[in-house]
Amino acid sequence: MPWLNPAAAAPPAQVRRQGDTISWQLGNNNIQNLRGWTLYQKQGNTWQLVQILPANTTSIRVSTGDYALSAVDRGNRESLGIAI
Repeated sequence: MPWLNPAAAAPPAQVRRQGDTISWQLGNNNIQNLRGWTLYQKQGNTWQLVQILPANTTSIRVSTGDYALSAVDRGNRESLGIAI
């Protein structure tokens, strides 16, 4: 399918945690090609999917723990996660 871009979504940019809020920017992603974001929480030695967020979201409140955030494009391809 030549209309599909072979590259996955770019990771979110400027990901930071301040208190109980994680915030980020689009980075090199185009909002029209972005489906959303996936938020993972580390549980033991594995990462568990906690929430799927809409593309227009750029912050979320979280409880204590280690998290990672990925971008997901319209082809459902996920970027590398950025650990927070």
